[in-house]
Amino acid sequence: MAKIKIYALNDGYNSISFFKKAFEEGADAVQCDIRRTLDGQFIAFRDRTLSRLCGRDWVVQGTSWSHIKNLPVRNGEKIPHLDEILKFMVLRPFARFFLRAMLNTPRDISDLARQVSKAGIQNRVFITLPSSHASFSYAAKRTVNGICTAIFSSWPIGIAEKAIKNGIDEICLLPGGFPGSGTFMRFFSATESIAKQSDAASAAGIGFSIGTVNGPNTLRRALSVDPAAIWTYDVPLAARLLK
Repeated sequence: MAKIKIYALNDGYNSISFFKKAFEEGADAVQCDIRRTLDGQFIAFRDRTLSRLCGRDWVVQGTSWSHIKNLPVRNGEKIPHLDEILKFMVLRPFARFFLRAMLNTPRDISDLARQVSKAGIQNRVFITLPSSHASFSYAAKRTVNGICTAIFSSWPIGIAEKAIKNGIDEICLLPGGFPGSGTFMRFFSATESIAKQSDAASAAGIGFSIGTVNGPNTLRRALSVDPAAIWTYDVPLAARLLK
């Protein structure tokens, strides 16, 4: 049986220190949220506005990088620019990175792919899209030969078909993280819906990762569908449970 990879969901701060710690603890990949500023710069930031993390009621898309770059985040660090993230990635040649693109247009996706290509790491960076924007993957692949794409969704039905149709390289099924998500995952596991999607993806050569693993029970349900990787907020726990 192939080794199950551990993918780290970030803590919401998208900080370099978090990514470094996740790899030190044994993660094979990390997830990073990407947004674009008013002046076209890509930054590692989850929220639509700066309110929760920086105390400024500004929309990221409507604010220039020059007004954002020196703002302290609640964890005490500053918001990373994509260039900083890419430099970090270059120094970790065996690691994978899932750039969750919180972007609005295929042009944005093309520009992001181009920046990744300049760093020369397109073979291990997954431009990750919500399943509703799966068709944007073609913008990345037309722009950069060999770049990887992924889609994320909390709904398993039809996800493999959508990935195949849009030339996606990996599916990230993340039904956890909301009230009642445990019941949600148990239901789809019991009806074999998730297993069918995993099998269809595997047959098409598409990676299949699932989360959120936060203990023995969720790990057992995740492993029942034979994923290539599991997603977790707690890398050390996942590593211990997989031993």
